Formats: sequence, C-alpha cells, structure tokens
Amino acid sequence: MKLDDMVIIRRNPHHSEAEDIVGTVKGCLPGEGLGGSDLIDVCYKNPMDGKIYTMPFGPGCLDIADEGSVVSLAEYHEALAEHHKALAAELRNLTGSEKKGA
Repeated sequence: MKLDDMVIIRRNPHHSEAEDIVGTVKGCLPGEGLGGSDLIDVCYKNPMDGKIYTMPFGPGCLDIADEGSVVSLAEYHEALAEHHKALAAELRNLTGSEKKGA
C-alpha cells in the first residue's frame, strides 16, 4: 500500500461502527505494531459522528480499494439500509396494531 492509496477498512479496532468504509493511506509505520509488525496510517470519516480520523491499522484490517470493490461495498450498504427500512416498517405496523387493540 502506497501513500494516498484508497483502502477499505474491514476491521476497525478504534471505532467498531466504522467498518467496511473507504479511507486513504497517509503513511506507513514499519515495525511499530505488535511484535514489530508494520502499521499503516489511514485517514477516514467516521459515519456515526462525521469526524475525520487518522489511525494506525494492521495490514490485515485493510483491503485495497478498486472500482469493483467500492461498488460492491455500496451495494452491500444499500441492501442493508433497505433491510432496516423494512424492519422499521414491520415494527411500525406491529406497534400501530397493538395501539388499536388496547
């Protein structure tokens, strides 16, 4: 991974809610990780709080981002959003019918 490469953060030990998102490589920290492993500084925007962070990651937490992987990631998030909307509608219907019967 090189400086300014786009990566997909698959596992985020810093912010568990910020996984499967795209970030940008901002530096490499050779030997700085556990047991002398390499770390990679990645800049990303946390979708929950909107703040921008630069944090070190082990290479195993990251995948190289390319057009196909980013499109696939977007499709995954869209499908998940649709699923959650359907669940919310189901809950709304259940709650509405309970109120009517009370």
